[in-house]
Order: sequence, then structure tokens, then C-alpha cells
Amino acid sequence: MKEGTIVYNNYRSIDRYGVVLSARVAESGWKHVKVKWFGDEPYRRSMKWRKKLSGKDYTLKEYRIDQVTALDVDRVISALEEAKQFAKVELGA
Repeated sequence: MKEGTIVYNNYRSIDRYGVVLSARVAESGWKHVKVKWFGDEPYRRSMKWRKKLSGKDYTLKEYRIDQVTALDVDRVISALEEAKQFAKVELGA
């Protein structure tokens, strides 16, 4: 995974989408990435609530490579458009 890769993360049923800003290999051998997240208000609210409850900020600034998934954006958009069309035409939704 490299800079510019579009990624996905799911935190407690909150879908998150972002772009890798930088990557590094930690002393542990794991690759870590910094991500710019978009439309991330639900996650920020969740982290604010968790901090209020625990007194500790659990917001991640960097993600281990297994915490994010690279996305094929065109495939995802195409699949969502097909699902939307199916729901509209076949199910009247």
C-alpha cells in the first residue's frame, strides 16, 4: 500500500473512506499508514463520546496495514449503482 491509495476502515459499524498520505515500516516489522479520512463525522463523534466515558483519547493517528483495506473505487461504485438500480426497479424501493 502506498501514498494515494484509497482505503476503507470499519470501526464499530462506522464505514470510513480515506486516502493514504504516507506509509512506513515500524520497528515491529508492520507497515503503518497515515490516512486522510472523508465524511468522517460519525467516527469523530464516537471518539469524542468514548473519550468522555473513559477519559482517554483512543483516536488513531496511524493505522497498521491490516486495519485498512485498499479499494477498487470504480468496482465499488459500479456495484452500488447496480444495487441501487435493482432496488428501485425490482423492489420499488
